[in-house]
Amino acid sequence: MRIVGGSLRGRRIETPDSCQVRPTSDRVREGLSSALQARNLIAGTHVLDLFAGTGAFSFEMLSRGASHATLVDNDPRVIASIHQNALLLGLSTRITTERYDLAESLTPLFKRNRWPSHGFDLAFLDPPYAKIGLVGPLLKELLTHACLSTTATLVVEHATPHPPNLPSSFTAVKTYHYGSTSVVIGTSATTTHGI
Repeated sequence: MRIVGGSLRGRRIETPDSCQVRPTSDRVREGLSSALQARNLIAGTHVLDLFAGTGAFSFEMLSRGASHATLVDNDPRVIASIHQNALLLGLSTRITTERYDLAESLTPLFKRNRWPSHGFDLAFLDPPYAKIGLVGPLLKELLTHACLSTTATLVVEHATPHPPNLPSSFTAVKTYHYGSTSVVIGTSATTTHGI
């Protein structure tokens, strides 16, 4: 797998064979990244990457000008792989990792106080397709705990036939379909910027 755009375009992202992850395809990352970049929604942002897996989304955002990324996953092998890739890519100082089970309440994670003071500007949720039911509760918690900036953009990836139930506080603005994968881009209901 490779970074498809930005300053690190073409650089490889390694994934240990033992890790059971479903990386976002190059095609989906390219389409999504281009859509976000065209709307000036990447440069200078603080990214929250839930169900981080290979970290490909975060590395793509950092390559395209994001300031920092916080990657959350529960598999210690995944976390180790993210750190190794970040080291190889020269991004170690621009990432934070959290090992955490996202099936649980986010409250203990919030209490670790490792969030940017103004909140995250871009949040990406790409759960295993079998856990798509976690998206609604997670979005609700993110929006309730005010860990997002006032102009935050939220991105949800899901299997096209199985869209998640989104909370009323989430406003879906645009949906992109890439065959069997779809991506919803939205904001909180109080966000005023356009996508």
